[in-house]
Amino acid sequence: MALSILNNIASIAAQNQLGVTNKSLNTALFQLSSGSRINTGADDAAGLAIADGLHANITALTQSARNANDGVGELQVADGSLAQVTTLLNRAVTLATESATGTVSNSQRVALDAEYTAIKAEIDRVGSKTNYNGGQVFTSSTLNVFLSDAGATSNSTIGVTTGLLSSAGVGLASETGQASATLTQAAGAAAVQATDTLTGGTIVGGATGAGTLTVGTTIANTDTVTVGGQTYTFKTALTAGNATANEVLIGASNTTALANLKAAVNGGAGSGTTYGSTTAVNTSATAGTATATTLAFTANNAGTVGNVVSSTTGGTASFAGANFTGGTAGSTVSAGGTTYTFVTALSSTPTANEVVSGGSLATSLANLVLAVNGGATAGTNYGTGTVANANVQAGASSGTAIVFTATAVGAAGNGQALSASAGSVATFGSVSTTGGTNTGAGPNAANGDTIAVGGTTYTFKTALTAGNATANEVLLGTTEALSLANLANAVNGGPGSGTTYGSTTVTNANATATAAASTVTFTATAAQLGTAGNALVSTVTGTANTFGAATFTGGTATAANNLLTATSATAALATINTAIQTIASLRGTIGATVNRLQSAASVINNQVQNLTGAEDGVRAADIPSTVATLAKFSILEQTGISALAQANQQQQLVLKLLQ
Repeated sequence: MALSILNNIASIAAQNQLGVTNKSLNTALFQLSSGSRINTGADDAAGLAIADGLHANITALTQSARNANDGVGELQVADGSLAQVTTLLNRAVTLATESATGTVSNSQRVALDAEYTAIKAEIDRVGSKTNYNGGQVFTSSTLNVFLSDAGATSNSTIGVTTGLLSSAGVGLASETGQASATLTQAAGAAAVQATDTLTGGTIVGGATGAGTLTVGTTIANTDTVTVGGQTYTFKTALTAGNATANEVLIGASNTTALANLKAAVNGGAGSGTTYGSTTAVNTSATAGTATATTLAFTANNAGTVGNVVSSTTGGTASFAGANFTGGTAGSTVSAGGTTYTFVTALSSTPTANEVVSGGSLATSLANLVLAVNGGATAGTNYGTGTVANANVQAGASSGTAIVFTATAVGAAGNGQALSASAGSVATFGSVSTTGGTNTGAGPNAANGDTIAVGGTTYTFKTALTAGNATANEVLLGTTEALSLANLANAVNGGPGSGTTYGSTTVTNANATATAAASTVTFTATAAQLGTAGNALVSTVTGTANTFGAATFTGGTATAANNLLTATSATAALATINTAIQTIASLRGTIGATVNRLQSAASVINNQVQNLTGAEDGVRAADIPSTVATLAKFSILEQTGISALAQANQQQQLVLKLLQ
């Protein structure tokens, strides 16, 4: 081949091949150092996807195995608690069996029943206080253990419901309701509120005063006009600074002067230019129409208070007729300490307790009702600022009358002052509210009244029959509460035999009784538990007191759950045995779920083992093959470097030809 000095093709070829060799050598070194055949997506894209998918399966399954083991732990806690409940129930069986025998006395049965009650309380405590990982074990919610291998369709749950655990839940309910009947003192007379009536008449509305200022000659500097206590001074020029209050600029004519006075009175435009800037709006009067010679004024307040005194200086030739007239007093009604004044129109200044007369009696009274009660039309039908009367209320107007009722209930409402002014023909029935009475006492049992309880009739007496030995007589007390207490003692054979009830009275075999002084009631309860007491008759004669029903009610068919008698202990024994079976069934359900979870954990662990092997087969490097590859490319790298060195020396042969 020809020698060339432009390009060393042999060197370039050697360089390229050396780069390929070096890349393969680095790949082999990376695989040996990591132990993995796939270290980047470029190594094996498909293999990487398979290996990562298998690893996700392994991760999810590993956690699922932990979930299953956690579920087993909680269920084992529940099973342990139920085992202790079974122990308690077995003790209850012993107690019930002992109480059912005739060799045990009633006082001993009380002790047995006390322990039985404690057992039921302990079952309730176990049910409410057994916890796992901060949560209550015995609930109505289902315990769901989640299992998955991270696949979209391979999720599953294993669930079990332990349910609420309580003595009542397993059939050991507290005592069943016994039939009963209640005798209650009838209510006394209801309290009556004091009232009075405003009737008939013509109501007059107070009018608003007005006046007109008339100008006869040209208004001169320092002339004054006093309106509603505020004096205005006319000036050819406002005092320096224009801030002097109540100065009014005369201007070019009387027309201008009167217009400026109107603005000053009403607080209109021109403050600081046509009248002093510190002039306050007149609170007593409002200026109306202004002409070249007159200015009309209207009082801000209705009634005679609107007859505002006004005066002028500057001579009668300048001003005349400024005094207000026409303000008249309206009818008044005083109720519960507040006086209401009728007006034809509300004052322009908001005034409390003004009432619009409206031109008719019906309208006047309707508006008065709104004012007294604080209706929703303040500022329209009655004056703004009026508050609801604290002492009396007004009923709806009939058009000619209103009934006023004292706010205080009963006799406390008597005496609220009421009156109407001479300006109204309407009158109150009296000068104050009357007729208020307090709640009356309930009726008491009287001599000869009878009460039948559980087959025995008891008779109330003002005094027991001579000798105090007559059976079923009950002494009337000084109050109804004492009478009913004596009756309860007679029914129960309590204290007072021979003093508060007949000494030969025997304890009622069918019922017991309690008397409550606070509510003046007497309750009789059947001695027999269950529905047997529902047939007991209760009646009363000669008094307003009544039993709630002719017979006792409320007894249920459920067997008594106590050990106080041999009969109830026998019934309780059957109930306890049923409770034991209930607990055993629940423990069986829990045990089956524990077995499922343990089996699921074993299957999952086997899956993790096999999937780990599969992932290893895809991802792990073949060490012997990789070592051989490493040796191969190590030798090739050395020979490639030697060949590159020879190729780089080849062009130097050209120099031999040039010698």
